[in-house]
Amino acid sequence: MPEFLWPNIPSYAAFRRKQGGKWFAVIGSVPRRKVDPISLSSQDVEVINVKVDKDQINSLLAREGIYPAFHMNKKCWVSIIFDETLTDTDIRRMVDESYESL
Repeated sequence: MPEFLWPNIPSYAAFRRKQGGKWFAVIGSVPRRKVDPISLSSQDVEVINVKVDKDQINSLLAREGIYPAFHMNKKCWVSIIFDETLTDTDIRRMVDESYESL
């Protein structure tokens, strides 16, 4: 279940494991240029941040559609824009891996 922890930014939600309470995903809406460094667009896009194995971060960031995490530790989190660059299957797998990594 998402937790809407920030009243001043109601479009953001955190997802935590039931055991231990650690975050495994954060979802929100941000200007595209804040996530995609080559974009000049200020249009808001939906983004999910997921935790990843820090040994795999460079190979993940080399993939189209995966970016350094917006507003999270860039050593072990990545951002994915919901723009159909990655398939739903890919995104679900990354969310599952983030959940299992804790």
